[in-house]
Amino acid sequence: MCLKEIYNQDNIKSYDAIKDYFLSEINFSKKENISTKQPEEISRVWILFAEKNNKWKCLQVGQSKENAFDEIKEIIGCITKSSDNDNESVTRYKNSAFYENVCPVYNGNYRKTLYSKIGREYSNFKICFLDVDKYLGLIKSEGQNVVTPKS
Repeated sequence: MCLKEIYNQDNIKSYDAIKDYFLSEINFSKKENISTKQPEEISRVWILFAEKNNKWKCLQVGQSKENAFDEIKEIIGCITKSSDNDNESVTRYKNSAFYENVCPVYNGNYRKTLYSKIGREYSNFKICFLDVDKYLGLIKSEGQNVVTPKS
């Protein structure tokens, strides 16, 4: 997976740069059985990281409309059950907003195809749930549903 030229600088935040903004994370590897116990604190915004050369690379940022944890369990299943045969329905890959040759042009289930590809290319993963208000520097006012920027 290669970054597009315009994003090939240090514009993408690293895991270490934003780890203080996570409510919780799920760490897993393709080499071990995974217990997908729901963390105590989750948010609708999640980030998928994978390890390459001892660095954690952001591969996907998502926002779940419904139950984020159910979506995450499905994604983990696609990643960990990937095999070389999962690529049969893909004829080529197209560019995403940030990466080159990453989005499969497929005949079948897009999610399964994409996360199976990720599962074939990486072994160690983190799915982190982002505290969006903290990341954006917002605080809730006492007794109100108003969110204001921190000064």
